[in-house]
Amino acid sequence: MKPQEILEVKTAIKHAIRRGDYVVLGKMLSKTTDAARMRYNRNKADAVLAMKKIVEDRAKTIEGYIHDSANTTNN
Repeated sequence: MKPQEILEVKTAIKHAIRRGDYVVLGKMLSKTTDAARMRYNRNKADAVLAMKKIVEDRAKTIEGYIHDSANTTNN
């Protein structure tokens, strides 16, 4: 992944990162939370792509739950 692409991904997901995401990132990378945060801040592709997955999956999970919950309460 090119440096410019990494920066574009970081810009796109910056608004959606939550505090606990760095804990999950650390677990995904088999690193401490601090080491994972440093890798992300240093634009390491593995950390940036993993954070992107965390953000995207959280949004999908929340939307899916809301959708399923709405269908359950309407029945």
